[in-house]
Amino acid sequence: MGGGVFEVWIGCIYWINHKMLWFILIKHRNEKKLFDVIVVLF
Repeated sequence: MGGGVFEVWIGCIYWINHKMLWFILIKHRNEKKLFDVIVVLF
């Protein structure tokens, strides 16, 4: 099993999660509580 394939797979998951995070931030931009929760998690 090549390590490169695993790295690409992790990269794709990270990229998707990053896009979803920004989608949530933009969608709920005015909800300060949610923003605080996200900051704490990351």
